[in-house]
Amino acid sequence: MATSTGSIILHGWHRVAVYSTLILLFGSGLAWVLLHYFGIQQGPLGPVSSPFEYVSLQAHGVLAYAVVFFVGSLLQSHMSRAWRLRRNRASGLVFACLMLCLTMSGLALYYFVNEDTREWVSLLHWLIGLLLPALLAIHIVLGRRQRRRHS
Repeated sequence: MATSTGSIILHGWHRVAVYSTLILLFGSGLAWVLLHYFGIQQGPLGPVSSPFEYVSLQAHGVLAYAVVFFVGSLLQSHMSRAWRLRRNRASGLVFACLMLCLTMSGLALYYFVNEDTREWVSLLHWLIGLLLPALLAIHIVLGRRQRRRHS
């Protein structure tokens, strides 16, 4: 809730929307990684991908739009105010930059990469994605510490 007193705490609904879509996006991405690399089944004609691999990728793509929407909605209510107040800038900037990298690499995987570059762009995308929850947790902990110091 961005108030005139300088609070950068998110409203309950906003926090739930951001966290729940990020959790679902992370889960669908993790499901894809696990199914893609460890879910290969032996079919009558050789190795076959799990039928849930594509479903997890579809869910991941749809959830990515929701995450872009909700994280983007933080620009005015949370990020710009925190920046002006000089609060939690470093971890917030790293988080925002990694979200941008994930968004751009996700778009590249869907629209632009060819078979020569797909593997390394995919690896980069899911490695950053696996790091994101830890970075978000660090950002939240640091923000709460700073809030206690400013109170």
